Amino acid sequence: MSRQTAILLAITSVLSLFFVIICCVGVVFLGKQSMVIDPTELASTASRITDFDIPPGYSLISGSQLFNSLSVRIVDKSGNSIIRIIQEKTNLSSPDTYLRQSISPISYRDMRWEAVETRTIMVRGKSTTLTVYTGTKPDNTKYHAWACAFDGKGGPAKLVIIAPEAIWDEAAMQAFVDSMH
Repeated sequence: MSRQTAILLAITSVLSLFFVIICCVGVVFLGKQSMVIDPTELASTASRITDFDIPPGYSLISGSQLFNSLSVRIVDKSGNSIIRIIQEKTNLSSPDTYLRQSISPISYRDMRWEAVETRTIMVRGKSTTLTVYTGTKPDNTKYHAWACAFDGKGGPAKLVIIAPEAIWDEAAMQAFVDSMH
């Protein structure tokens, strides 16, 4: 390799590394800027997607506003049951894909989901298909989940609900879905 080629390769490598570092810093900065935890702002973010009644024992704990996407996370007191509502202008992923790949990767990374039923339900006055799942973590803890798409106030939205089988409350989850307007 000639000296000139080696210098050009070194400069290209340094510039590439610099670009990667700038991109990583930008992603971290945008992530922090998009996180919503203030209760008033969180309620406003949720209301931009849909209005709903929070199930007893649950709290609206976080959300995000990033580009054309809004999301909120509602969690029970134990932190084991999660309700996620996501609205995206682009609707890049289905509720099923979101459930299988994106929901709390730390807690559910090794979850094996199986669709066991589909139901036609009403969300915000329109009919949609709710898919019911069961899943098992590597430690054999069994989970239930619901996932569906619906029309949010600002466009396509998704609902994903996950809870351990031992504490799954079908009536409370149905009441939550019914409250969405």
